[in-house]
Amino acid sequence: LIDSLLLLFLFYRLNHTLNRTPRHSNPPIIPKPILKSKSSTTPSTIPQPTITSYNPLENFTPCLHPSCTTHSLPTHLGPTFHLPQPPYNLTRKPALCPHHASQDLKYANADCKQEWEKMRQGAGRKTMGEVARDFDAYLGIVRRIRDEEARALERRLRERVLGVGNRGQGHGERGKAYDWKYTPRPCTRKGCKRELYSPFDAHFYDFYCRSQEFGIRAMETLCPHCAWADVSRLLDDAECKRQEMEASEWEGWIEHVKMDRQQQKHFWEKAQERVVREKGVGFNITEGKRKKNGEKIEIQGKGVDTMREVCVVM
Repeated sequence: LIDSLLLLFLFYRLNHTLNRTPRHSNPPIIPKPILKSKSSTTPSTIPQPTITSYNPLENFTPCLHPSCTTHSLPTHLGPTFHLPQPPYNLTRKPALCPHHASQDLKYANADCKQEWEKMRQGAGRKTMGEVARDFDAYLGIVRRIRDEEARALERRLRERVLGVGNRGQGHGERGKAYDWKYTPRPCTRKGCKRELYSPFDAHFYDFYCRSQEFGIRAMETLCPHCAWADVSRLLDDAECKRQEMEASEWEGWIEHVKMDRQQQKHFWEKAQERVVREKGVGFNITEGKRKKNGEKIEIQGKGVDTMREVCVVM
């Protein structure tokens, strides 16, 4: 009897639950995540680093090998590039491009191997342990010499890029080895008020160095935004001219445009150099202004009257 009553009670509860809950209930609605569209990465929209955080030594720097004109990005060399390398635990020298740094290490290792063979063959009555100790002493001398040469190269790079050789040294008077082109500069486009820029900035170096269609390159004397607009307009004009002219006539026209742009580049680089050298545009600028002898100097945009006159590049 008790079992019958228990089964009856369970049947009643189950039937009551089914009557309260719909047989085909809709699944819960889960809101879909909102996907943000990716922003464009064209040179006109890439955010520029502020001038106060720009460090030329962390961007593209020149190779100091006498016969090399290439630039390299130190942060792309990897964490182990300048660590001691086998078999003699020598390190690659800084301020050199990857090719010449590796070549220099290769020659140094070859010299060490040659010295080891020379010591081994001329050991006489010395044991191999004594020869190994002499060779270790020789390697110690080689490492010290290479360390001194590395410090000298770093100092030369700082003198060329920053104008000062020692860390922590103020800008003051730049040395003769100083190359102003690695210093942030103002755009030469009339009316441009954007921040100072550098063609050697890691964000824009490829844009300035890469040839566009018809062999046209961006003007290094224009900021990335203005250079992008300038190249885009010129490419459109070149395409229109190609449709209108004969092939030989168009080729002559495009070559004339390239030569004209090269002359304009040299002219406006002299104006930019004057700003950098005379106005002292450096890396300790805050909000586009710097005080010098109690006078506030405007450096955004043109910077000097010579750049405010006629500054249309094309």
